[in-house]
Amino acid sequence: MTDKKPKEKPTTDTAATENVETAAATTEKPEVDGKEVKLLNGRKAFIMRPLGHIFMKAQRMAKHPSEIISRMVCMVTTIDGEKITLNDLKSMDAADLMKLTGNVGGYHKDDEDDDEEDDDDFLSPDQNI
Repeated sequence: MTDKKPKEKPTTDTAATENVETAAATTEKPEVDGKEVKLLNGRKAFIMRPLGHIFMKAQRMAKHPSEIISRMVCMVTTIDGEKITLNDLKSMDAADLMKLTGNVGGYHKDDEDDDEEDDDDFLSPDQNI
């Protein structure tokens, strides 16, 4: 007779990921840091603030370096409350895809609330280049 060890529950990388999964299983709005983006077709995308562990997981999952950002978009974005897949991204309007990619890759929660122009904006017209 062999001693069997009890199976351990798989752990998630952070509490933020647990909150998203829990919220997806309920009808409550997720209690995670993120922002909502309106797509061209009127649908609403919610983008969770991407953390380092998500980036590292996307790197492990990607078959090619160009897939990393797409994987991250899928991992942190829901559209109308539903998770999205790489196939969803492939069939999405390019403008929406670029909007999601830009929001994930250069995430700043307060971007929408910031009415002031950035003085240090790269290649801004104020630089007289």
